[in-house]
Amino acid sequence: FAGAGQFDTTLKINAPDEGGAPAMTAILNMHGYEGRGVGIKMRDSVNSASNANNREWFVGTGYSTSGFNIGYASDGSQSSYAAQAKLSISTAGDATFAGTVTTGGSITMPDYIYHAGDTNSYFGFPTNDEYKVTINGSTKIFADASNTYLYFEGSQKLRTTNTGATITGNLQITGSSGDTLTLTKSTTEPSLRIEGDTDKDFVIT
Repeated sequence: FAGAGQFDTTLKINAPDEGGAPAMTAILNMHGYEGRGVGIKMRDSVNSASNANNREWFVGTGYSTSGFNIGYASDGSQSSYAAQAKLSISTAGDATFAGTVTTGGSITMPDYIYHAGDTNSYFGFPTNDEYKVTINGSTKIFADASNTYLYFEGSQKLRTTNTGATITGNLQITGSSGDTLTLTKSTTEPSLRIEGDTDKDFVIT
């Protein structure tokens, strides 16, 4: 039919198996013009006997967009517009959610998660078995299968090893009632070693 029409309750597109091997079977084609939006609008309470309302979900290309949108309008107005989009997928495959994303399982990502509007601050996995945190373009934390590193303005300050930790630079310990350094060792008395030139080490036990 041409023009507007109405189906009550059910519209079914049926494709019986006639022995062929088409790429598509049941198809609903919707053709528009000038990027003015093509999609499906759904109002699940408009016909309610009581407390009816016009809340509306939209699924389609959206008005004046080339991507795919899922939109919602509590009053049913302009649910296809970008301003009402709850999920937008660009033609490049980039997805934007309007709210919080909650998953019931794991999230798998190939490399990094970036801060919105701050592309030089991110964290993620540069390759297998590696993790990196970058702020303002500078690595702050890096970890691989063997070690963890802390950096300040590009310079390594701490590195963990299989025997402990290596600190580059000064170590300052500050407590509320004075500076305190406590060394604990399970097998022998604790010791503090200050290394200098040959035969000039200073040890406190």
